Amino acid sequence: MNNTGKIAFITDLHMLEKNVEKKGIKTVQNWKTVLEDARNRGISSIVFGGDLGEKEALKILEEDIIGFYCQVILGNHDKIKHLDKFFPQAKGKEELFYITIIAGADGIFLDTSSYKLSEEQQTFLQEWLTNANNPVIFIHHPVLGDGSWMDKEHPLKNREKVQEILKESGKNITLISGHYHHFHDETTGSIRQIIAPAVSYQILKQKDYKADKKSFGYLILDFTKPQLEVEQVLFSV
Repeated sequence: MNNTGKIAFITDLHMLEKNVEKKGIKTVQNWKTVLEDARNRGISSIVFGGDLGEKEALKILEEDIIGFYCQVILGNHDKIKHLDKFFPQAKGKEELFYITIIAGADGIFLDTSSYKLSEEQQTFLQEWLTNANNPVIFIHHPVLGDGSWMDKEHPLKNREKVQEILKESGKNITLISGHYHHFHDETTGSIRQIIAPAVSYQILKQKDYKADKKSFGYLILDFTKPQLEVEQVLFSV
């Protein structure tokens, strides 16, 4: 996606959402801090991992990302109709899913804004996996469990079916997700799942709910290595 092979995976901004702002989270400021850090590192490609924020926040994003190459997946806080101008591929579609090449790997971008992966997307994923080389799947909701409160309370509704599709492919697969508001990197069998920290605030990876409103961040995905390398970048307020 860019000449450095490094991508900023930026997710769960929840920009200008009232229930997040009421927690004392400065969502716009957090976003600008993350973007400036990526720019200072020479990163010019961004994948937005979903839950971008209110409709009026998209105007801020649109202006801020000039000069960056961007892709986007949708989370359960996103509405595709709001993305027409921000992401032209969304125009006229009910769901946003598509494929691309990322530094020699086959990438697929899926839409779980409905809290599930639709049957149409399941078929699309299944067919794509047949010929995918080093498949990388960008999907807002994690597909594998991590034992956290978020995993228990707000999982992908039909993730067992998605897991079945991935396992039946027989491929080594990398999943890049958000939604849980904490970092987690684990390999189970042939599937590696990487969950990114949130730009808004963190929810600790434990069985009971506990928010960390003083921490936010993003991931740097380095596709130049034989195996994808991931760097978690965190900030404190």
